[in-house]
Amino acid sequence: MTARAEVAAELKVRMRILLTEIEALRVQLKEFFGESTKLTLSADAVAKELGVSERWVADAMRDGRLPSVKFGRQRVIPFQALVEFIEAGGEQ
Repeated sequence: MTARAEVAAELKVRMRILLTEIEALRVQLKEFFGESTKLTLSADAVAKELGVSERWVADAMRDGRLPSVKFGRQRVIPFQALVEFIEAGGEQ
């Protein structure tokens, strides 16, 4: 097998692994949020799920306790960041 073929084979294996991980994440999303399969959530959606005010979520994003990403004018929370935040007991 040539070096190029070996690299191609390794990339195919990595791609299968990534696809499996993505599917596992989708399953986690469905279990956590029902049928929603979004990878990011708005502050109001997070507030509703956690049972807190949008102001609390905004403050947590602003002071860095709850990681967020800015898309255009809106700030969203990556699903994985929310999971880690919850697993850490709400403190990071």
